[in-house]
Amino acid sequence: MPPLVPPAGSALRWAAVARLRSRWSGGRLDLEMPSGQTLRLGGSGRAEASARIHDDRLFLRLLLRGELGAGESFVAGDWSSDDLVAVLRVFLRATSARGLESPLTRIAQLPALRRHRRAANTRAGSQRNIHAHYDLGNQFYR
Repeated sequence: MPPLVPPAGSALRWAAVARLRSRWSGGRLDLEMPSGQTLRLGGSGRAEASARIHDDRLFLRLLLRGELGAGESFVAGDWSSDDLVAVLRVFLRATSARGLESPLTRIAQLPALRRHRRAANTRAGSQRNIHAHYDLGNQFYR
């Protein structure tokens, strides 16, 4: 197998790949990179599933959003597979015990956590929520 040579400007890709490899404990998944190289995750036997990576945004999403980022990337067209169910089975079996969340994932979630806390159901928070969702104001009725 030829070595995977990281092209210039792909630090996020290789950080995500290193994270995947360190967390992987299960079946074999082959990833065809945009360059045509194949990244093998898991055992040395026959691949249980394979996927094609179309855009490096997948790796940024993996680093920032973990498993949710993988799903978002699929919907966005960053990767595809002829057998999505097989890919998901291998992926979930190989990563479920340890997950893919990283310190970056937690940092990326801070703005959403702040928004959630601001919308808390305290008296002041409830007033803000009601105003934002239901208060049409007098202008509406003129």
